[in-house]
Amino acid sequence: MKRFLLAFAAVSLLAGCAAPTPTSTSSGSTAPTSSSPSPTASEITLEKYNQIKAGMTQDQVEEVLGKGTEMSRVEMPNVPVTVVYMWQNPNGSNMNVTFQGGKVVTLAQFGLK
Repeated sequence: MKRFLLAFAAVSLLAGCAAPTPTSTSSGSTAPTSSSPSPTASEITLEKYNQIKAGMTQDQVEEVLGKGTEMSRVEMPNVPVTVVYMWQNPNGSNMNVTFQGGKVVTLAQFGLK
């Protein structure tokens, strides 16, 4: 379990640094992700980032931030689905939120003001 959590944390932290690639689903098929995150309709700010808390649902997060871009998805037997979403501003500042079982487990930001 510790190994899974360490791998999960590494994926969460690196999701905003790497270009998105296709991800595997539980059926072994590949689900495409967008080639680059599209800027969100309204600017993502540090104030909005600070409103996001562990345990919030995806719907609650989207009420604050709007829809994000899915960066990765991991589906494994006997483990809740893990999904990383990214919100990015035109200037490159961004934030990532990792959901596991539909609830926030980690978040990170770069350059938000």
